[in-house]
Amino acid sequence: MNIMEIAQQNEIKDQAQGWTEAHKDVEGKNSTIYHPDLAVKGTQGSAQEGQAINPGLIVDVDAARDIANVMNEQSISAGLAREKELQRQAETGLDPEQRRNSELMDGVKQNFPNAVREVIDGKGRRMLFLEPPKQGDAGCVFLEVMTLDGVYTINFMNIGFPDKADAVDWAKAADIMKATKIERYGIPNKIRIADVITDTGIIEVARGNSLDFYVRNLEDASEVQILKENLIDAEKRGKEKKDSDEKAKEVTSSGAILGKLLG
Repeated sequence: MNIMEIAQQNEIKDQAQGWTEAHKDVEGKNSTIYHPDLAVKGTQGSAQEGQAINPGLIVDVDAARDIANVMNEQSISAGLAREKELQRQAETGLDPEQRRNSELMDGVKQNFPNAVREVIDGKGRRMLFLEPPKQGDAGCVFLEVMTLDGVYTINFMNIGFPDKADAVDWAKAADIMKATKIERYGIPNKIRIADVITDTGIIEVARGNSLDFYVRNLEDASEVQILKENLIDAEKRGKEKKDSDEKAKEVTSSGAILGKLLG
């Protein structure tokens, strides 16, 4: 781990809303990256040997930036969940497939920044949602999701469209997909709607009791090609959506309005 300089530490704190309030967990204990045991210690033989010279000095730079970004972009609770997940990964490690998938998500975020939306589930695990097609376009009922354990395509047809994605408990959904995925790629698996959605309004109007999902085989070149094409399409949709949102935020100047009034 690299020790973070004071200036970097302050920069990270400023990134996260409510950082100082969030540095303790629900039990009031110091969180992993803000713990005195991880701070810079006095050197052997010095008067401060073994003592925390700066209890607030962040030790793991990458983890701190990750957590701060999650806190800033999503919520404090999501950031604290992310911290616990990073601690778990540091203690237990990732298997080769998870390491590959983690690196894949990093690469996708870097190369297709408008194609995906990052979400942290209730257990602090990172997921990427591809920007889905517009309603009415081909494939508009499908949402492609990248996780630490695989890439999945979920059919939302029984409850409408992927705009219902935020109603899903993704921590439960990720666990179910990991546990029930079968090796016959292309064959649908099932998620019981009631297991991952608590909104009774959605459940009552559902056309069935489950959602189909498919596992994308990243060892199959043709499957990887499909994912590539989906990312290219999602990047285009995401860029158009971003440009549209930015244009909608533009405010016509008073001079331009006055010109129209006097013209």
